[in-house]
Amino acid sequence: MRSVRHLLRLGTFAAVALVVSTLRAEDDDSVSRVKFSDPAKPGVLKLVLPWADIKVRGTDGDEVVVHSSLGEKGRQESRPDGLRRLDDEVTFEVVEKNNVVTVGVSGDSAWTAHSAEFNIEVPRNTGLVIRTQAGGDILVEEIDGDLDISNMNGEVILRDIGSSAVVNTMNGEIKATYRIAPTKPVSFS
Repeated sequence: MRSVRHLLRLGTFAAVALVVSTLRAEDDDSVSRVKFSDPAKPGVLKLVLPWADIKVRGTDGDEVVVHSSLGEKGRQESRPDGLRRLDDEVTFEVVEKNNVVTVGVSGDSAWTAHSAEFNIEVPRNTGLVIRTQAGGDILVEEIDGDLDISNMNGEVILRDIGSSAVVNTMNGEIKATYRIAPTKPVSFS
């Protein structure tokens, strides 16, 4: 009977440890939410990043939700002594103006963000303008807005797309699946 109690305690401990580690993993990401100024019109999401892995997924929601491995600009790391590093601080910034949401990287050396990850949710009818200057992989899913994507070193994957796409990549593959045949021009190079 004692071994059964021991196993139950171990099982409970393992379950608690799993929940805590999952919560910590979610807390490691910074999240920013913004709505388009005119929700009656399709908006545009614009990303110009030095190097990042980018995932954009269309949703039935009405806001842009940005999850990033970088800290959000303006949020400061809280240390007991009140100090923070300035030399390697790289953050992301989300700005909405005239129905265009712009996501960018800021800091003294934005190129140190080369391992950054961005997971972004947008309304399905949102148009995308995505640029990477050095590389990273780009995944776009369930978007009905027009796509304009330029990637330097990485693949571009489009899944369940419903509109036009102009995609360029220097050193990577392009894979695309359409939900419906596009009625606007499509260009992959």
